[in-house]
Amino acid sequence: MGTQNCIGSIGQPRLDFRTASWTAWLRTGAWLARREIRQIRQLPLIWLHRIRVRREMAMFDARMIADIGTSEFDIQREVDKPFWRE
Repeated sequence: MGTQNCIGSIGQPRLDFRTASWTAWLRTGAWLARREIRQIRQLPLIWLHRIRVRREMAMFDARMIADIGTSEFDIQREVDKPFWRE
């Protein structure tokens, strides 16, 4: 059976669960914890970006909306989303 390569696993340490030592388990766990902490630290920056973009979108006029090729309904739906929603 071949291994699958997906974008989310790039850089992730490989661990054979049948033969792994305790140090390998700890290294993998530490790597996963660092990744999660990095993502959590980036979250406020992502939220601020969403807030800014949605505030700007709320000020679009009909010409600007037509220029980007969307509808007023789509803009309003995006503006009405809370900042934590993608």
